[in-house]
Amino acid sequence: MRAFRDRYFLALLLFSCILFLWGLGRGSFWDRDESTYAVIAREMVERGDWITPTYNHEPWFCHPPLYMWLSALTASVFGWTEWSFRFWSAFFGIGMILITYGFGRVLFSPRTGFWAGLICATSLQVFLQARLATMDTIFNFFMFACLFFLWLGFRSQDSRVSRKLYLASFVAAGSAVMAKGPFGALYPWAVFCLFLICAGRLAELRRVPWAKGSAVMLLIGAPWYVMETLRHGRPFLDEVFLFYHFKRLVSPIMNQAGPWYYYLPIILLGFFPWISFLPFALAKWRSYYRSPSGILIMVWILFTFLFFTLVRTKLPNYVLSLYPALSLLTAKLLEDYLTEREAVTEFVRIRLSLVTTLLMTFFLIGAVSAYSVGYFSSGKSRAAILAFLPYGFLLPLGALGAMISFHWTSHLPRGLLRSSPLILLACTAASFYLHVSNGLGAVLEEHYKPVKPLSKKLAEFIRAEDRLISAGFSGTPSLIFYSGHHLDAEGAGPDFFRALRSPGRTFALATAQDFERLRARTGMSFTILGSRGSLVLFVHEKK
Repeated sequence: MRAFRDRYFLALLLFSCILFLWGLGRGSFWDRDESTYAVIAREMVERGDWITPTYNHEPWFCHPPLYMWLSALTASVFGWTEWSFRFWSAFFGIGMILITYGFGRVLFSPRTGFWAGLICATSLQVFLQARLATMDTIFNFFMFACLFFLWLGFRSQDSRVSRKLYLASFVAAGSAVMAKGPFGALYPWAVFCLFLICAGRLAELRRVPWAKGSAVMLLIGAPWYVMETLRHGRPFLDEVFLFYHFKRLVSPIMNQAGPWYYYLPIILLGFFPWISFLPFALAKWRSYYRSPSGILIMVWILFTFLFFTLVRTKLPNYVLSLYPALSLLTAKLLEDYLTEREAVTEFVRIRLSLVTTLLMTFFLIGAVSAYSVGYFSSGKSRAAILAFLPYGFLLPLGALGAMISFHWTSHLPRGLLRSSPLILLACTAASFYLHVSNGLGAVLEEHYKPVKPLSKKLAEFIRAEDRLISAGFSGTPSLIFYSGHHLDAEGAGPDFFRALRSPGRTFALATAQDFERLRARTGMSFTILGSRGSLVLFVHEKK
């Protein structure tokens, strides 16, 4: 049994490594988050100050610096490349998949855990988040680890073992606080306490070593906040707790608003291709809803969805914490089919789900293809995308193959052959994601993300005493990172024109439209150094 369990673990580990690490460094940074964190990490190394994060040499208090610390260490060893900054996101994304396996194993069975991990890894949003240089996967990893240890502590009948597991949950909670903020400790404990209330087991909280656990959590999560408070005082506290934590709950910040149904289409696309199985998995929940595992999963799903729906600031990555729970629920449906429980009913549900998946894939590929060809206007870019389109049919063909193999294997006894259609669907989804990220990504880098090549061009001319300004586009973090030069002004405001009229050389990156407006408004003479896409790089020199 132990060897069989290890096979599941190793298979998921190998699969996740290929899925999340293959071609990880291909493609330039997406603005703003990826390049912003890269700038912060590099400035930490350049300034020799690892306590106060700075962006463009100004204090940056949005999040704790754990991800930037790790990224700076990796980049210092392997170079300041996209791969170095994305590695930790992929690394902790793999950790998320393995924790999902662990949850499925202890809640249901090792094979259910395997299916849950496979589903979670091949969910579209999990794949995307694990391959971006952001702190979402590391944050969710520690939150899931905290909840996992809480569940293991709850299940343990040995008080000493239970105490150690609860202490481990406090370690994970403190690490989550350092990853992105205090919510990292509050979220898993909220889910766990709601579970205890619904299960009628609230007395379990007496077994939790609150004093020692809280001390451990504060020892890990609090020192950075204390040091920054001593350094910066009230401005730090106001920005971190009042603006970035409290205000985002009661009002949208940075134009990140959305309607009450904001997360429904996010989940519909983010849980692709397994979303077609989810309605049947939810219906299946009724057969075990009174069990502790059923209560935990449903509390996890409902609390996460309702909480982030009520929060006024909305972003797609907020619901990343939903996907392991949805994967566990879906995995239970698949496991019941594979073990011949309610075989006829599950057969119909799985077949309907595969048909829906096939229809969704054709719709998705058609929509993306039509948008891509229409978005890029040049003949060269259209030819590149049209050459890529055959890859787009990989997933529909995989779904069709899964349907056919399901028809021929559904009568077989449980085992590998009977599960082959679902493994085929997961593998084709993974192959499709990798082809898109490594194939179409190269095209997008050339046409949708022109900042990197223009910044490299800029680096050939600009000197330390020169000024750099930008206007009309959102890619300024990439401009700062790839050029290696700080930004003196952003946007066509007073600082922009003051820098432009100052003695010496002023380099600027702006949209072509803003460039023409600027030339007509000021009558200045500009030297164009290069252009790409909608952006123009130019310089003005005043003697």
